[in-house]
Amino acid sequence: MAKCPPILLTSPEDTGRQLARTEATPGGSTSEGWLQRLLYQHPELLPAEEFDETGPVIAIAREVPTNRGRIDLLCVTPSGTLILVETKLWKNPEQHRAVVAQIIDYAKEVATWDYDHLCGVVLTASRAQGESKQVGLEEKVRPYLVEGGSDLTDFQDEMSANLSAGRFLLLIVGDRISENVAFMTKTIQSAPGLHFTLGLVEMKMYRQSGDTEWPLLVVPDIKAKTLEVIRGVVQIQYKQERPTVQVEVEDDDAGTSTSPPIVLDIEQFLASVTKDLKPVYQDGIERWTALGGTLRPSAKVLFWEMELAGEPRKVIRTRPTQTALIRRADFEQWSGNPRLYEEYLQRLDNSATVSQIAHAGKIKVKHAQVTPKDVEVILNAHMWLAEAVRNEEQAAG
Repeated sequence: MAKCPPILLTSPEDTGRQLARTEATPGGSTSEGWLQRLLYQHPELLPAEEFDETGPVIAIAREVPTNRGRIDLLCVTPSGTLILVETKLWKNPEQHRAVVAQIIDYAKEVATWDYDHLCGVVLTASRAQGESKQVGLEEKVRPYLVEGGSDLTDFQDEMSANLSAGRFLLLIVGDRISENVAFMTKTIQSAPGLHFTLGLVEMKMYRQSGDTEWPLLVVPDIKAKTLEVIRGVVQIQYKQERPTVQVEVEDDDAGTSTSPPIVLDIEQFLASVTKDLKPVYQDGIERWTALGGTLRPSAKVLFWEMELAGEPRKVIRTRPTQTALIRRADFEQWSGNPRLYEEYLQRLDNSATVSQIAHAGKIKVKHAQVTPKDVEVILNAHMWLAEAVRNEEQAAG
């Protein structure tokens, strides 16, 4: 089915101008290198949140050297997830098989690194690109950690654990993506020990005129993604009602993995938390639903969403091993009333442990640190804030 290009309107009376889609061309002004630089300068174009990675995407290095070649782009999230990006033009469909194998080879190589080695390769790549400011990994990440209320020690621990487990997000990004994803199955089977997620992302680029390079409208579109599930089961989900492929990957260590369970639905989430926390979350889920909120389970996170400021907002983010407090920066997208956020913090003071974490500027609360009463305080504060913002909107409307 043909799709209509976007139309630019300057007013309700404007007849409109259709934007012309542009494609990268080898040797042209919009080449693979151009796309790579664009993503390095604007990593927010990478739709990591759709792969359940929380927090902003931080570009840390380009053309990263490995024993298997150079990784086009390395990014991280403040929560310690490493993102490997390969940019490719899609003129030749035969290249598709090669790039999937290539990025998985890179993942195998990176899984042999430790945290210090990662810091070293980022520094080497940054200097090779001629960067003179914030050339080190921690220099680049630290401002985002401060803004998000995390600390460097947590980031180091999470990144080290993810490197050891091969837990990465692998993104293949091109101007167009082939509809054939069946070739990915055999390649994915070659790395059953890694806990990666792989996605195919099409960057749809539109210009106002074919004669000018800027302004440029870039629309990321996920064409396919894999979900790594416990015991080596891999699912390939293909967007827009295209075929779905399921692959059973043999895992000799099935049943002995120490990795936390992967959240597939609400019941599995409840089964994954410790026994004493299950009743608290069960009650919280019932109350959240009664408030009009929705629950969106994903591969790693249970999102508790509510319509605020005209959009579905992720108010609560819970994993089997931890939950997250609300960042001030997120709240400011929901409401312009800072008093509500201050009262939210005061409600967290009902738990000494949670209060200490919140006032230290951190957002992650590990279940190993808290009691059921502490979790109840967190859920109550979150629900109060969501309801307060919604009531304020209704009163203003």
